[in-house]
Amino acid sequence: MSSSAQQNTLKAPVSFSGVGIHTSLPVTLTIKPAAVNTGRVFVRADLLGADPVPALVAYIDSSIHMSTALRKGDALVRTTEHVLAALVAYDIDNAIIELDAVECPIMDGSAMPFLEAMQAVGREQQAALAEFLELRDVVRVGDEARWASIEPADGFSAEVTIVYEHPAFKPATQSVLFDAKNASFATAFAAARTFGFVRDYEPAKHMGYALGTSLDNTIAFDDEGMLNKESLRFSDECVRHKCLDAVGDLALLGKRLRGRFQSYCSGHAQTADLMRALLG
Repeated sequence: MSSSAQQNTLKAPVSFSGVGIHTSLPVTLTIKPAAVNTGRVFVRADLLGADPVPALVAYIDSSIHMSTALRKGDALVRTTEHVLAALVAYDIDNAIIELDAVECPIMDGSAMPFLEAMQAVGREQQAALAEFLELRDVVRVGDEARWASIEPADGFSAEVTIVYEHPAFKPATQSVLFDAKNASFATAFAAARTFGFVRDYEPAKHMGYALGTSLDNTIAFDDEGMLNKESLRFSDECVRHKCLDAVGDLALLGKRLRGRFQSYCSGHAQTADLMRALLG
C-alpha cells in the first residue's frame, strides 16, 4: 500500500489451486497482468461466453452471506475478499482474475498465499496515474450494536473492533488498527486466517455454507477453546482477519482509498452498505 501515484499490474501470471470454503468445489485461480485502466476483473473460465465480473460495489450479490460474492449476468464469483485484499496490499490496480469454478480457493484461510505469489513475480509500474477516492464527509451505517463508518483522511487506515464472550477471547473486546503510513499489511495482517465456531457449523452447513471448511483453512473454536493444533499466528489473529476482510471488501470501491475506516462488530454486509452509502 505505497503512496505511488502510478497504476501497477503483475509482471507475470500466478496460479493457485484449492477448494472453496463454502462450496467445497475444487478450483484453479489465475491472476493475470492487465492493461492500464482495466481495474480488477473476475472471469469465470468455466462458463462459455459469460460476462467478466468487475470487482466493484455495483456487482455485489447480497443474497449470498458469510463472504463477499459478485455477480454479473450468469457469472457468479464467491469469496472474493482475500484475493482482493492481497491485490490491494501489493498495489495491483489492474488484474484479470480467472477461475474455473464459482468460488475463489480458500488456501490456508488468509491472504498470504496470494500475496507471496505476487511478490515472487513482481509488479510492473504502468504509464497511467492511479485513481484515488477522496472523501468529503463522514459516512456511517448500522446501529449502536453493529456499525461501520468512514471519514476523510490523508491516507488509508482501518480500525476494527470485535466482541466475543468466549473463553478463547481474552479480552472479549479486541481492536486492531492498520495505518498504511506506518504499518505493513503483508507482515501484520495478510497471514491472519478466517475463523468460526463449532456451534455455528451445522446451521451454516444446513444452509449450504462452510462445506469446505477444515482445520487446514479455518481457526475453529468449540465452547472451551481453539481446536487447531497450530498456534495462533497473532495473539489477536481473529480481529486482524476481520481487518483483512474489510480491506478486501473496500477494494470494491474501485480506487485507492484515502480515508479512515472504522467498524464495530460488523462484517461484509455492513461494509457493503457503507460503500453503497458512500457512492450514493
